Amino acid sequence: MKRIAILFAILSAAFLMASCDRSVEPDEAFITGSDIQLKVNGEVIYTYDPLTWQLSYNASQKEFRAFDDPVKNWFSVTFDNVPAVVGDKVTATVSWGSTGQPVSLTSTMKVVKVEGEKFWLWRGDKKGQTGVTVCILR
Repeated sequence: MKRIAILFAILSAAFLMASCDRSVEPDEAFITGSDIQLKVNGEVIYTYDPLTWQLSYNASQKEFRAFDDPVKNWFSVTFDNVPAVVGDKVTATVSWGSTGQPVSLTSTMKVVKVEGEKFWLWRGDKKGQTGVTVCILR
């Protein structure tokens, strides 16, 4: 009987651990930063530089784009709904590229910070993290 109780306790603990929220919170540098950028798995892929990059936003397609002047390096985010407040969750396709094959990820992202028309979006779990800051140009 004692063995059954121990087995039950172990199985219960395993079940609880499996059902836990496995999300990974954004790192402090992403949250406190003010740059428009794309960060994947802890690495900043691109950062918008107002001297050499351009921004655009297509309201009808709900798509934000940032690209360097020669359009060799770029990233874009297309939303199912435009983010509005901290805590909003949106389905977003984040794409980026340079001279090689573009990369694209579609996932649910959470708004973790808002400053005016700038939104910090985050997706993080044990498989990977993606953070992107966008500016909804109106």
